[in-house]
Amino acid sequence: MIKSNLHTHTVFCDGKDTIENMVRAAVENGYTTIGFSAHSYTPFDTSYCLKDEKSYFEEIERVRKLYSGKIKILKGVELDYYGRKPTINTDYVIGAVHYVKKNNEYIPVDDNKEKLIEYVDRLYKGDIFGLIKDYYGAYLNMVADIKPTICGHFDLINKFNADGKLFDAKSDGYINEIIKVIDTVPRDTLFEINAGNIMKNGVCEPYPSYAVLSIMAKKDFKFTLSLDAHNVKAFTYNFDEIIPRIKNCGISSLIVFDGNKKSEIKI
Repeated sequence: MIKSNLHTHTVFCDGKDTIENMVRAAVENGYTTIGFSAHSYTPFDTSYCLKDEKSYFEEIERVRKLYSGKIKILKGVELDYYGRKPTINTDYVIGAVHYVKKNNEYIPVDDNKEKLIEYVDRLYKGDIFGLIKDYYGAYLNMVADIKPTICGHFDLINKFNADGKLFDAKSDGYINEIIKVIDTVPRDTLFEINAGNIMKNGVCEPYPSYAVLSIMAKKDFKFTLSLDAHNVKAFTYNFDEIIPRIKNCGISSLIVFDGNKKSEIKI
């Protein structure tokens, strides 16, 4: 059983619990490693991101000492393509795209379905595939520019599309945008399989979806599991529930990262 999670949010950004409470929950549920990945500061949208960098890293250090010998604690950041890089060195970086920039406006792709549709109608004249193309273009640029340790929730643009009413995720147009990215980024790029959508929104698909994972597995990409934890309850999720579905996608191993090294384990 994998008991490591590097995608964790707290009250320092849009999480619900403190750093110490998240660590305590991880320990109680048998986790051996926890990494904190506050959302990087985005000056155009401060509603969800890290605003007090100094206190954030100081608190991680305090709790790291407090729980020394009980769990490995890593300091990281989830760096958005349009976000501000932290001034303090981190153990790792999760790269992500939460916005699409269009006509000098930042469109949040994971905030609100109705607002997303309004943006598409106003800025793309109803052409959601225009937004999709820009999203995956930004993702490709993010990987090239940030060179993250881990690439976060690859197909986040699909968040509000569980019912398939926004767009056809099986269409050639959509799949081709996915392929453009995975055929361009280096093969040693590490992607997360993010269970956050399963836990928070009650859907059965992670990020990337199983269909996308099947495509990526054929290209021999490496993957790591993450909770995208925003509260202490996330640590009760059992990664073993998702393993059979991952294996069915053609994935036979996963990467576990503890800050010093990346270990590949068979599943």
